[in-house]
Amino acid sequence: MKKSIFIFMILIITATAVFAQNIFDPRLLTQVGLSAEEIEEIQDIQFQTEQRIKANNAEINIIRAQLEKILLEQHPDMEKVREMIEAAARWRSENEIANVEARVQIRQKMGSGRYEEMLRLRKKIQQRIQTNSATQNQVAPNAGTGSGNSGPRN
Repeated sequence: MKKSIFIFMILIITATAVFAQNIFDPRLLTQVGLSAEEIEEIQDIQFQTEQRIKANNAEINIIRAQLEKILLEQHPDMEKVREMIEAAARWRSENEIANVEARVQIRQKMGSGRYEEMLRLRKKIQQRIQTNSATQNQVAPNAGTGSGNSGPRN
């Protein structure tokens, strides 16, 4: 039980961290025609959102520590455990809301056309990264299997 709760909480926090990543890279914003002032406004929205999410994550960490302490007891109060898990879920929900609100604000500032173009450019970059990563991770057919001539050559 303890292990599954801990794993669940780690997965949720990781997912939140991934969503919180900066997807509005200034280079992409410049490519879609945003001015320096517009980019600064978008970065300001991102910064405020990141601060809000950091504060929420601090609350989640406090709850997680309290939960771990309760779970050390021989007979933990399951009602208290449920309440804590629900409280952590509310903070994670707040993180999701913060991310969505930021994206909506940014889309409004950029306009739908430039926002969609930025997403297309970002998708192309991600595809290139994945392709390059897959290419780099390919291994020769007999590499590391011990087959073939691996002895010294005369």
